[in-house]
Amino acid sequence: MSITIAQLRLATGTAAELIESLPGDGALQLFAARAINAADGGASRVVVVHPSPPNGPTAGALLDRMASIRAGGHTGIAAPLATGEVNGQGWIVEPLSSGETVSHRVAMRGGLSTNQTVGLLRDVARALAALHRRGVAHGALTLGSITIEGQGVILHHLGRTASTDVGGDWRTLGVMLQEIISQSRSGRRQLPQGIVDLVARMTTAGTTGPLLSANEILGVLDRFPSSGTTSEFALVDGVGRGNRDHSERRTLLLAALAGVLVVLWFLLRGN
Repeated sequence: MSITIAQLRLATGTAAELIESLPGDGALQLFAARAINAADGGASRVVVVHPSPPNGPTAGALLDRMASIRAGGHTGIAAPLATGEVNGQGWIVEPLSSGETVSHRVAMRGGLSTNQTVGLLRDVARALAALHRRGVAHGALTLGSITIEGQGVILHHLGRTASTDVGGDWRTLGVMLQEIISQSRSGRRQLPQGIVDLVARMTTAGTTGPLLSANEILGVLDRFPSSGTTSEFALVDGVGRGNRDHSERRTLLLAALAGVLVVLWFLLRGN
């Protein structure tokens, strides 16, 4: 049964002011909305209406999911804003993404560079790990649900499923990375072999291959440089390895060389 804008407007109350219906996403109904008392502004939210159980999640499951995601507080995750029920169907309000999606970036630039690909994988993996620690899976991950914001990424569409299949997130991410690699002008061969092997393992995790943990995945990723600047999202998890730029590495090398020279001076002086 489809929910009308009039029905949903009453149900959402102060959570969102509905503007218009949007093209659906599978069995989901989508509506553009804005914050209450922001009548002069454009759409800033999306209201997602799920099918009735058992085809869709219960209102209680959506409430628990939203609470878990918000409790995680990771800056790389666009947490749902409100949830409720109308005519037995659960609805949830998502913030509308405003940045450039990865799908758009890949289409416009013919893929991503090696460093950008590694950086994307690392940032998404950190955000997923934060979700998984709360017992929540993304479940609706696509290249269009990830936006590039400054030096990091933000995951959207967290209200479109109630999935707890964390292994499915890693498999989906692996498939997405294979798609990016196949479209990149630089070609697959320029990626470090360790990354290529990791992506291949991710696509089969929990099916024909063994399960992978976030620690295993990040352990591989942190061996490789990704971009010139450590993203704020990397610092949230207290992990900045693998992100040193050339000037930082040069400084460390010179400091190490200076240390060696000092030791040699003392040794020669003692003789």
